[in-house]
Amino acid sequence: MRKFARFAAGVALVTLLVPSLALAHGGRGNGDDDDEGGDDGRGRGFLHIGGNVGWRFHRARTGTVNSVGSSSFQMTVKDGTVFTVNVPDADIVNAFGVTIQLADIQVNSRAVVKGSVEGTTIDASKVLITPPDTHPAAAKGTVTAVSGNNFTIESQHRGVEYSVNVTTDSNTQFQTGGGTTTASGTIADVQVGAKVKIRGLWDEILNILRAIKVRIK
Repeated sequence: MRKFARFAAGVALVTLLVPSLALAHGGRGNGDDDDEGGDDGRGRGFLHIGGNVGWRFHRARTGTVNSVGSSSFQMTVKDGTVFTVNVPDADIVNAFGVTIQLADIQVNSRAVVKGSVEGTTIDASKVLITPPDTHPAAAKGTVTAVSGNNFTIESQHRGVEYSVNVTTDSNTQFQTGGGTTTASGTIADVQVGAKVKIRGLWDEILNILRAIKVRIK
């Protein structure tokens, strides 16, 4: 759910790097894939990406999906090992906490898998899927524009100002209020000038933040 590029010389390059610098990834948010999986693909901590997802994946495997079959999929972990993941009895969800089917899993998606392991076979009990070309991210700032289900925020990171385009859909959770007092909200509560915190998935192709959870102050 829950990874920063370095500053480079030149204004143009800084501008290109702003989303990477400003958007903290899910998990522990330290910019390291080991938050969810070590070099052997075994998670050392926990994964917590928005929605209703909050499973603790002790010794879970994290990998990239290579192929999808009728009752299993294959994934490769960091050290190159290919695991066959059997899912007939697994709870499979996406980053929004929505239950999906095996057929919904795309090749090149990222998978976090918990289950019993024998050799290179995992009988999965829980599987969390992150779509290809995305990663968990977070941002906060002031809303500068709203258009339908989408909005733009203005923020700063180490003195660099930047804009982030945010998209929402029916799965996005909205909260209003500050401190420990919150209430459910809707996209209608996102107004120009509002302060927001967002967790979601950064689309590496479109350079937009797909919101999983929006907190409005």
